[in-house]
Amino acid sequence: MPTFVFFPTVLLRALLALSLLLGGFYATAQAVESEGVRDIAQELDQARTELKQIQAALADSKIPFTDQQLVDFRNRLNQVQTKAAGIDTTITPLHQAAQARLAELGLPEDEATETQDVKKQRSALNEEISTLSGQLKIARLIAVEAEQAISEVAAQRRQQFQDVVSQRGLSPFAPSLWRQLQEKLPDDRLAVQKSWQKIKEAFAPVAWQHKLWLGVGALVWALGGIAIWFRFIRFLVNKSQPTRLRRSLLAIGLIGLYVAIPTGVLLILLSVLMYAEGLTPELLVFIRQFIAVVALAAFIAGLGRALLSPHKPTWRLPSLPNEVAQALQWLPLTLGGLIIVLWTLQQLTHVISSSLSTVMLTNGLLALGLNAVVGIAVWRAQRYYRKEGGLDLGSVWLTGLHRVALRLVSLAVLCSVIALLVGYTALSNLIIQEVIWLGVVILTTYLLYCLLSDVAQAVLNNVRQDAAQSQLNQAQWRWRSQAVLLFSGGAKLGLLLVAATLFSLPFGEDPVIWLQRRLAFLSQGFTFGEVTLKPVAFLYGMVVLVVGGLAVHSLQAWLANQYLPYTRLDPSMRSSAARLVSYVGYVAAAVVALSAAGIGFDRMAWIVSALSVGIGFGLQAVVQNFVSGLLLLAERPIKVGDWVSLGTDVEGNVRRINARATEIERFDRSTVIVPNSEFITKVVRNVTLSEPLGRGQITVVMPVNVDAQQVRACLLRAAQSNEQVLEDPAPFVTVDGFEQNGGIAFSLFFYLPSPRLVSAQRSEVFFAVLELFAQARLALHHTQRMEVIGAASSGVEAVPVSAADASSVGKTS
Repeated sequence: MPTFVFFPTVLLRALLALSLLLGGFYATAQAVESEGVRDIAQELDQARTELKQIQAALADSKIPFTDQQLVDFRNRLNQVQTKAAGIDTTITPLHQAAQARLAELGLPEDEATETQDVKKQRSALNEEISTLSGQLKIARLIAVEAEQAISEVAAQRRQQFQDVVSQRGLSPFAPSLWRQLQEKLPDDRLAVQKSWQKIKEAFAPVAWQHKLWLGVGALVWALGGIAIWFRFIRFLVNKSQPTRLRRSLLAIGLIGLYVAIPTGVLLILLSVLMYAEGLTPELLVFIRQFIAVVALAAFIAGLGRALLSPHKPTWRLPSLPNEVAQALQWLPLTLGGLIIVLWTLQQLTHVISSSLSTVMLTNGLLALGLNAVVGIAVWRAQRYYRKEGGLDLGSVWLTGLHRVALRLVSLAVLCSVIALLVGYTALSNLIIQEVIWLGVVILTTYLLYCLLSDVAQAVLNNVRQDAAQSQLNQAQWRWRSQAVLLFSGGAKLGLLLVAATLFSLPFGEDPVIWLQRRLAFLSQGFTFGEVTLKPVAFLYGMVVLVVGGLAVHSLQAWLANQYLPYTRLDPSMRSSAARLVSYVGYVAAAVVALSAAGIGFDRMAWIVSALSVGIGFGLQAVVQNFVSGLLLLAERPIKVGDWVSLGTDVEGNVRRINARATEIERFDRSTVIVPNSEFITKVVRNVTLSEPLGRGQITVVMPVNVDAQQVRACLLRAAQSNEQVLEDPAPFVTVDGFEQNGGIAFSLFFYLPSPRLVSAQRSEVFFAVLELFAQARLALHHTQRMEVIGAASSGVEAVPVSAADASSVGKTS
């Protein structure tokens, strides 16, 4: 096949394949869009069906629900609400886009003038908007009804909880309870044996290889965690400075070790459930809850050990005496282990459906064990303080707060024990578990608060060191310090708000779900005009703005320090180009941040309107100076390093051209801030703009009878003897004419490499002129004062003149 035929054939085939591919993409996109609409409709139907079933179950008051069933209802309702909110988030931009496309078509025109294609598009868009509007309304209605159902479930749980708490039963010390337990003990033993047999049968099909590998994996996880912990300690001890931040990081690392090892081992071992068969749903729920309880108990144990640090006083964050820390070193591990054991016994009674006496006994043992541990810990602490003559933490406020906390805990333990003795076991459990929960919240908040403070202090120390080493100027040191303090303050405020929210957490409520419901406004947002502002989206926009600003700053530094020095641009132009790129980048980062915050490009009209009003009234001068700064960077009538003069008051070197003003350093080392508009609207003298050479001039007045050629030769010799004076252009001398007092004015002109050398070199040339005149015995005009002093034998005499005319010795320009 000839070449001229082959290439067109290949080209046609490529175009055909490309068109088919694009057509396939278009068809696929249309199919995906229609499929997405159908999926949304199916999800809405499923969510509505799920919601109706739960509402019907809750409306049937004849069916008594257990607390676990109500928790399941709540979880399902939360899923329905989340699904409805997701559909709302998905449909809203589609609905807005369809409305925007319909608005582009405009109002319907006359039937005779409007084309058929426009009619079809209008009809399709109206149908799409109608469908999306209906789905949007249904999704929002489902979300509202789900929220109402969740409130109803919470009300029923509170009512059940109040009934249980106010119910009086048998105390664990009552003989009748032990008699009932003795009667029901054979049945409970048989139930335990049956449950154990089911577990063995469920795990029997699991191959021993799987069990072996899971056991090895758990062992490797535990040993690896311990090895990482020791490496972490060595790193902090050898590589970090001995500050409070190191102690905070050690505390966080110790808590992570306590939580990660047992939780990870259990997850690895219990992954054998994937191979088990025949486990009941109750047992599966119990196993998952058991892992969560182990993680919580490990967190409590790690938190206590990290804060007490009985064997490492230098690692201890709170100001506790060593005797108290050592006296309470048993508390964290004992409390964590007791929680695991007693909770396991309590939940096993529900799994095996044991007798009522066994349930009451396990509840009583749980309350008794927790009260005993907390009570003994408080008693030992108070005994030490009484022995030492009182509590002193170095601060009157902290000491008083600690003393009040100890007394309140003691009172709570006493009330819990009394409630347990008289038979109110549920109330006793409520009191002591609330004490432990509040203690965990307070101690966790304290640890995280210390961590935030220590991180901020460490960053401030680094910034201060960089400023001391002249790596940062005063402005950079200030804004970095302010940014660190603002971030630290905001994080601490958020931490305290979360802690306060957890403080008010109702007993038995899931903390995650509780926070989600209380902080729902962060994701739902509020409407401002035609724009929906969401705090979460606003925070995301702030993150995008900060990241974008850092990226632009890095780009500017890369251009100024790495790329532009290898171009033909001079230093001032490189600085201007990098600054101009930074302006464009910051504007782009701001626009992207607004879009990320939920304010799209099509919704910025109100921002532009507000800015226009602000510019018209108060920001006109600022915008004028900013635009003038852009013109200075683009046209470059002045640049960094130029010698400029503005009027009669401002003269000096341009040091920096900012967005609003330009910094000029005067020759007395003072700095003048000049608005950029001054360089655009007024006359500016730029000494170093086009010609980099400097010109010096010296004028002398000589007597009328002087030898003009000798004067000319002396002046030229004085200029040529200076090394800074250029040979090209060469120095020259002119006769300016007769003076009114009868003298002749001679002017010497010479050129220098830079105008900045004129002042100093003119003085040197003047000295040389005077020396040559003295050697040539040339006297100045009698109206000028010059004393030619030489050796006595030379016969040179002094020529006195009046001091009033001394100012006419030299004229320079």
